[in-house]
Amino acid sequence: MPVVFDEPVTSVEEIVYAFKRYGDAVAGTYRVRYVFDRQSCDPYKGASLERPESLSGNPAAVVYPAARLMG
Repeated sequence: MPVVFDEPVTSVEEIVYAFKRYGDAVAGTYRVRYVFDRQSCDPYKGASLERPESLSGNPAAVVYPAARLMG
């Protein structure tokens, strides 16, 4: 489940409430760094994701569909 400012959001209603409660503070920028490795068949191996502050409580390796809306 996504976490917004350390609060779990599990439904559309909770996501909308987070937008209403935090306003523009929910918006932010994702930065992804990809590592090119000719030896690997996995194009995402070694990739790193920097989340906006509002979503920093989420597991580093997981991107939720709701996070795409908020980011």
